[in-house]
Amino acid sequence: MEKSKFMMIVIIALLVLMMGTIVTVSLYVLNLVQNQISEVDAEANRNPQAIRRLTVEELSEVAIGDKIQTNLLSGPDGKDRYAVFNLTVSFDNTQKRDSEAIGELLGRNVERIRSVALACARNKTYEDLIAADGHLVLANDIREQLQLVFESTLIYDVVVFELLVS
Repeated sequence: MEKSKFMMIVIIALLVLMMGTIVTVSLYVLNLVQNQISEVDAEANRNPQAIRRLTVEELSEVAIGDKIQTNLLSGPDGKDRYAVFNLTVSFDNTQKRDSEAIGELLGRNVERIRSVALACARNKTYEDLIAADGHLVLANDIREQLQLVFESTLIYDVVVFELLVS
């Protein structure tokens, strides 16, 4: 009898401990999910296009023309390096009035776009750009800077192509 009471108390204590662990883990996971949602919301506020994917018909492009060439930051090897690349800027054309204005603005400011691209590329090393995602990181940096310079989130994407680093 005494032994069965003791076993009953032990079982109840283990159940309470197990329930407490389950509740704690559940609250921890819920907190992680809420933090992820907050990060996605914050990114959406900084870059509304990050959430909404546009179709090809909803995008217009401005080609930057001649290749862009610039020196790179010195890397660990200390050698002088350079990069050559082409650039295209895509913008959201779903809001016709705004997109026409941004399209004209971008078209009139090709040299300013080149200047932003040069500044972003000059802050990269050879190692940065030869990485598997090097051209994507450069393109993202250029996009973010263009959005700041032109004060527009309609600038949707920047494509860096024909990237040559030496």
